[in-house]
Amino acid sequence: MRLMQSIIVGEDRDTVRALRAIYVREFDSLEKHHDRYVQCNAPNCSQDDFDGEKDWIQAVIYDHQAILAKCDDYLAQTYPKSTSVVSRASSRHSSVSSRQARIHEAELKEKEAELMLQQVEDETRRREEEDAKIRRVGFIES
Repeated sequence: MRLMQSIIVGEDRDTVRALRAIYVREFDSLEKHHDRYVQCNAPNCSQDDFDGEKDWIQAVIYDHQAILAKCDDYLAQTYPKSTSVVSRASSRHSSVSSRQARIHEAELKEKEAELMLQQVEDETRRREEEDAKIRRVGFIES
């Protein structure tokens, strides 16, 4: 995961904050997709299936919270020190272009993540269609 890698290698705060925002957005999307998956499959699920789904999402949420806690700790440790007005003014120009590059990189990563999410959704849809066909064939044979 890119967020944890950036923390491990000690990337700058702006990059970590951008990756954190993307991570949170992706997790929210995953939660919504999981909820929709469970709702759509409710008629075909046993109580054990529901318990398994509940256990899975709880484990994912726990991991998500642990990663965000590590990220928040890192951001707290790297809180920018106050700098003099002169040094801020002189570094402002170089930091603007650097920030723009990081923002651009984060946007590219976000688009990449959206593409991957779309691929997962497409694969899920394809599997659901195959499962429906298999259930129909099994129903016809019985």
